[in-house]
Amino acid sequence: MDNSKQITILFIHHASVLGGAELSFADLVSKLSSDISPVCAVPDGQLTQTLASRKIPVVIVPMRPIVKSPNPIYWLATGINCLRVTFKLIGICHKEKIGVIHANSLTAGIYAAPVSFLCRIPMVWHERDLNRHSFLTPLIAKFAKRIIAISNVVAENLKAQIGDSKKIQVIYNGIDVEFFNHAGTPVFPGLPAGKQTVLMAAQFVRWKGHTDFITMAFLVKENIPDAVFIFAGDKNRPDQQKYIRELEASIAEKGLKDNFVWTEFVEDMPYLLQNADCVVLPSAHEPFGRIVIEAMAAGKPVVSVKSGAIPEIIEDGVSGCLVEPGDCKLMAEAVCGLLKDKELARSMGEKGKLRVTQNFAIQRTVIEFEQLIKLLLTLLILCGQLVQGF
Repeated sequence: MDNSKQITILFIHHASVLGGAELSFADLVSKLSSDISPVCAVPDGQLTQTLASRKIPVVIVPMRPIVKSPNPIYWLATGINCLRVTFKLIGICHKEKIGVIHANSLTAGIYAAPVSFLCRIPMVWHERDLNRHSFLTPLIAKFAKRIIAISNVVAENLKAQIGDSKKIQVIYNGIDVEFFNHAGTPVFPGLPAGKQTVLMAAQFVRWKGHTDFITMAFLVKENIPDAVFIFAGDKNRPDQQKYIRELEASIAEKGLKDNFVWTEFVEDMPYLLQNADCVVLPSAHEPFGRIVIEAMAAGKPVVSVKSGAIPEIIEDGVSGCLVEPGDCKLMAEAVCGLLKDKELARSMGEKGKLRVTQNFAIQRTVIEFEQLIKLLLTLLILCGQLVQGF
C-alpha cells in the first residue's frame, strides 16, 4: 500500500496514567509503518506526555473512568461527559478523515462505539483485561468489526462472554528488545551496591500479589539474609494509599524494612532491570504480564505463577520458573536457587531473551496488527461498505 492509500486510525484510550496497557499501546502506535497515520485521543496526563515525546499526534479528550456506582449524580455527570466526548471524537473523525477507530480497552470501546456507528467507521476493539461484564462485553463486541486479544487466556475469556466469535484474533503485546540491552549500567539510585536483588514491578492493586511477594521475601531472607527486595510502582496514586499502607505494615511486621527498597514509578525500566538479579510476578489471572517479557528481554530470570497468560510466555524450567499461585514456599525456593546458582540464572536469562526475541518483539506485533487492519478494510470494500477516509 503506497502513501496515497495511507490509513488514518483514531486510537482511543480512556486513562492517563502509565501502566502495562498504556505502555504497550504507546509502543504499538509509535512503531507503525508509514502505511498508517495515527491520531491518539487520550485524557491529559502521563500517557499524553509519553505519546508526545514519541512525536505521535495527540488530541486531549477528557474521558472519565466508568465504574459501578449507586450515586445518580455520578451517572448524570458520566452521561454528560460521554455526550461531550462523542461530539469531540466525531469532530476528530471528520477533520482527520479517520478510516478506522481503535478502542484500546472496554471503557474506550464504550466511548468509541457510538462514534463508530454514527460515522460509519469500522471499530477494532483491543481487549487487554480479564474482566467479566455480562452486558457491556457483548454490546461492544457487536459494534466491533474485529477484536484483538493480547493473549489466548484473554481470547477464551471473551469467548465465554460473547461466544466463539470469528472476530477475535490473538496478537501478543510486543516490546523493543534492543531497548533492554543495558549491560554494564551503573547502580540504580537508592539500591545498595553488591547485594543480590529481587524485583517486583507492578501497580499497587491487590490482585498483583504484593503480599505473596512479601511472604516470599521473608522466606528468602532466612537463606540469604542480605538479599534486597524492590517494589517498583507509583506510590502517589490516591486510590492505592490504603493498600500501600498495608504493605508497609506487613514489611515492618516481618522485620524486612531494611531489606526493602521502594523505587516509585520508573521510566527507565531497562536500567532498573539490569540492577536486578531476579524478577518475580506473583499475580494470578494476569491477562499478559508486560514486566515478564521486559525482564526476559533484559536477560533476567523470572519466577511467576501457573495462571493467566504467564504460561503462554514462560516455558517452565527453560525460560523461567513457574509455581502454583499463592505457593510462596516454592516461589522462595525458586528465587533462592537462581540467586545461588549464577550459571542457572544466566542460562535461563539467555533462553528467556531468545524466546522474547522470537515471539514478543514489537515488530511482530505491528506486522500482525497492520495485517488485521488492511484485511478488514479490504473485506469491507469488497462487501460494498463505505469506509470514510480510505
